Amino acid sequence: MTRQTEIPAINVLLAYAELHDRDQVFFNGKLNEFVFASRSSKREFIRQWQRALAATGTTPIDTNLQNEGHCQAQSDLQAATD
Repeated sequence: MTRQTEIPAINVLLAYAELHDRDQVFFNGKLNEFVFASRSSKREFIRQWQRALAATGTTPIDTNLQNEGHCQAQSDLQAATD
């Protein structure tokens, strides 16, 4: 049985699976940069990605992170933006 806290990650994995190969390569590179970045660099990455989405009128994937049972990704994101 899948835990509620795993749903956001599964949502992102399904979106990843739908990407074309070249987009998966791009995603993997950006994820690698983000994982090893400092907190300040992570904040800048997040701002850049938010601006890129806003410029195209695109909304982020709804991962339901605001529901009860926040997952570790939410904690990591919050720590990166603090």
